[in-house]
Amino acid sequence: MSQRRFHIPTSVLALPVLVACVSCAAVKGMFPASSDGDVAFVQVDDLVGRIERIHVDCELAGQNIAATSESLRTMVGPEFIGEPEFAHADLVAAIELSERQAEDMRSDFKKMESSAKRVFAQWEKNLESFSSDSMREHSAERLQSMRERYDSVLTVVGPAMEGYFTFNASVRDHALYLGTAFNEESVSLVEKELRKLFRTAESLTGDFEQCTDACQSYVRKSALRGQVVPRGRRSV
Repeated sequence: MSQRRFHIPTSVLALPVLVACVSCAAVKGMFPASSDGDVAFVQVDDLVGRIERIHVDCELAGQNIAATSESLRTMVGPEFIGEPEFAHADLVAAIELSERQAEDMRSDFKKMESSAKRVFAQWEKNLESFSSDSMREHSAERLQSMRERYDSVLTVVGPAMEGYFTFNASVRDHALYLGTAFNEESVSLVEKELRKLFRTAESLTGDFEQCTDACQSYVRKSALRGQVVPRGRRSV
């Protein structure tokens, strides 16, 4: 994994993590094994972990967008004073970090999709094993609820991620331009593009906040029992 330049916020670290205290032997005695040898119980928890990872990716993406925008804004600002080559080097370094983060996110996104495919396929298969109609209905309702929450993650993260790649490419173009033409006239020529780019950065930041909210919602309602603080749980 690529090195991170920013600290992960406390709110991200507080997210539930994959459970390591449950033995595989005990789990296998409770849940049917999937076709690839994994246990359905573990598969569900794996998906939660994948979505937690996406949550972290979105937090880091927002930080990188802010840092990259700030580096560019500093360089093209009317009050700029200093060595252009140093400012440009800082901008390029911020872009490279952001680009690596975008690639990490794309990789984690694909892993999340793969995990979800296994989980929901196994869940569908397990519905056929119930002898009780009422328990089958409860499980089917839970499956539908989880699918809807997962779809809400896909709906916001997918477009935001693609927008992130587009943003990075645009900032890279500006860095290339400024690396060969850094004077008042050259900056003025791209003033319109710069304003548009900064608006895009603000919009993307908002998009990634929605992404983290969607991820938090899924994790909070899907994490293994005992890994999150219950809210007003009633005794059985």
